[in-house]
Amino acid sequence: MYKCETCNKPHEGTFATGRFCSRSCSNSFSTKNKRSEINKKVGEKLKGRSSKMKGVSLKTGKPLELRKCLNCEKEIDARKSYCNRKCLMEFHRAAKTSFQNYRLKASFNFNVYDYPDYFNLQLIEEHGIYRAKNRGDNLEGVVRDHMLSVKEGFMNNIDPEILAHPANCALIQHRDNCSKNSKSSITISELLDRIKEFEKIKNMTKYTHGIATAVKEILTSEGKIEVNSQGIITAYLPDYDKFAVDFGNGQWIAFDRVSFDKYCKIS
Repeated sequence: MYKCETCNKPHEGTFATGRFCSRSCSNSFSTKNKRSEINKKVGEKLKGRSSKMKGVSLKTGKPLELRKCLNCEKEIDARKSYCNRKCLMEFHRAAKTSFQNYRLKASFNFNVYDYPDYFNLQLIEEHGIYRAKNRGDNLEGVVRDHMLSVKEGFMNNIDPEILAHPANCALIQHRDNCSKNSKSSITISELLDRIKEFEKIKNMTKYTHGIATAVKEILTSEGKIEVNSQGIITAYLPDYDKFAVDFGNGQWIAFDRVSFDKYCKIS
């Protein structure tokens, strides 16, 4: 059994040569005889510096740039983000909870099969839906990806409902989604344009299926279409925000919503 030369406690001698029980005792012993001299030098260096020096650089004597602590908003040195570790931990704990709530609100709550013309459903036919190993084991399957990432939306205070919009969704394989991680593939301005176009197409959906019946006589360059004539609604023309109705015999008309509601009804 050994005895530490600094604290005089018995120890097993496993540290260094066995003279000390720990690194701290070893360091303390080396400065023990010079402690009063060291304290005197430190005291002289700090002499004349009072609490009034708060906010001033001890090195240059110039005022420090200040900023607010991200947690408690107390003014601190601009080189720091938090006034102490406690504030750092509180901030990140609250941020984690906020992000979890944000992620939940930004989740997709729609069925891609409700929009067959908007999503590449063939990808699902080829690879299936992603399943974890313990839930079906299809690691090559397809997932729904946020093109503008949830993380970027959270960091920029973007309404989570915008991120949850179908226009922000892309069908990709799980491995590609892992590679993308939290990166965004589009900007917020591009997403807003996509949402505008999506809603335009969505609002036209009722005009792009079924049979149109004329409720008024319609004059065309090919002649006239009698009341109760029926035509097939064939396609939507997004470049013109119109849709085509084929009444047969070479007679087809590109209607906008207002003119369609005036001259036709959906059968």
